[in-house]
Amino acid sequence: MPKQGKKLSLPKSVNLFDFALADLNGDGMVETIAVDREEKLTVYDQAGALLWISNENFGGSKNYLGLAGQI
Repeated sequence: MPKQGKKLSLPKSVNLFDFALADLNGDGMVETIAVDREEKLTVYDQAGALLWISNENFGGSKNYLGLAGQI
């Protein structure tokens, strides 16, 4: 039987299939990277505050998160 892990605290707009967690700026704090409903790439801090949003679309295109060849 699978073990339940700790609950993730994510912004309300983030769903299961469109996010990653990473320390983007090396400050020891993990940011949430997600694709929003308008297919923009977004970055949130640990408190869920929006830090950055892309100008380009990342959903429904050839742009993706992750390493090439692993999709």
